[in-house]
Amino acid sequence: NKKDSDNQQSKIVYVAENGVVYHQSESCSYLKLSIRQCRQEDIQALRNKYGAKYVQCERCGKHAAGNETVYITDTGRAWHTDRTCSGLKRTVKLVKLSQAGSMHACSSCG
Repeated sequence: NKKDSDNQQSKIVYVAENGVVYHQSESCSYLKLSIRQCRQEDIQALRNKYGAKYVQCERCGKHAAGNETVYITDTGRAWHTDRTCSGLKRTVKLVKLSQAGSMHACSSCG
């Protein structure tokens, strides 16, 4: 029915900056970053959740000389030398489902 369709399109969902999916739940694990530290010398052997190698962050990675500790996330692609690097921040916006455009639903939270 049209009313249900209108309600569905005006439903609020969560979208991460530069994200390609929308989330039904604000507490979805894909919206929460799990930052952990490791030794820079170990980074070549580590892989993210998807099996990809970590690469040097374009923002803070160039300051790596002599830095033994680096920071990574389970789902990210870059390693960071600065724990406060903007690449380690997650900006989440609330949008109407109708504004999600070509995004598809998160595989975890629908």
